[in-house]
Amino acid sequence: MSDDLKKILPLLFLPIAVAVAGAIFHQHHFGMQDKPAPVFTSNVIGSDDRIRLSDLSGSYVVLDFWASWCGPCRQSVPIMNKLSAKYPNAKFIGVNTEGGLSPEEVLAAHEAFGSSFVTVHDKDGKIQREYRVEAFPTFFVIDAEGTVIIKETGVPSFERLDRALAQARL
Repeated sequence: MSDDLKKILPLLFLPIAVAVAGAIFHQHHFGMQDKPAPVFTSNVIGSDDRIRLSDLSGSYVVLDFWASWCGPCRQSVPIMNKLSAKYPNAKFIGVNTEGGLSPEEVLAAHEAFGSSFVTVHDKDGKIQREYRVEAFPTFFVIDAEGTVIIKETGVPSFERLDRALAQARL
């Protein structure tokens, strides 16, 4: 191999490595968008009801992954309450991911946050893993066909979620 080729090969490798790493990062962090939402079934905390995501087909669904120790989760509740009041035809569901809490403790935290929407307890973390949630709060908007149209981490933007739900003419 010529000396010139030996100098150029590492330079050619770097952009390829960066592109592959970027694709992996994008798929891992943003790969849920425009994909079918993973289906799940879970008990509603504080009631005998069960939620089956597949039963909500035809409705927009907003999932709010939260934890009781999470300050931003507490800040997001008024936004979610306002949206759930404005869009009563959409289904708003909290998903608590703390395996160490009892259902009663999850309900107490949910009520202390002032949430006006139902929550489920993902005690084993299965829903969290399927939705690739790594930080709290994380929100998903799922359209009537069951496709994830928004994934947002952190205190949500009322305006962004409002626009998505308004476009659905709910």
